[in-house]
Amino acid sequence: MSATTTRDQSEAGLESRVRRAHLGLVIGTFVLAALACVGVALFAAGDLPSTMATHFGPSGQADRFTDTRWALLLQTLVTVGVPLALFVVLRAGEWWRGEFARSTSAFVVGLTGGLT
Repeated sequence: MSATTTRDQSEAGLESRVRRAHLGLVIGTFVLAALACVGVALFAAGDLPSTMATHFGPSGQADRFTDTRWALLLQTLVTVGVPLALFVVLRAGEWWRGEFARSTSAFVVGLTGGLT
């Protein structure tokens, strides 16, 4: 084995570990944000009124209301479902391997955090 081959294998191993750590961090952040969203919804559900404003008119006044349980369920589904759908769609392109891996990760994690 030549020195070049050994160095290439070493670099490939390091790159593989970095990618696994990167992917683990992104997925871990998503899981923590999803758990936080579900936890807060469950914790706060008992203290909220039976209906919640879900739409506001141009004047800023609430003009549509819905049952609190449905509103919390919908928000949780959107918060967890949208980033999860992005993971599934982006999986086809193996986004964690491309040149835009960092920006894609930042977008998905930021979206998850923002929705949470």
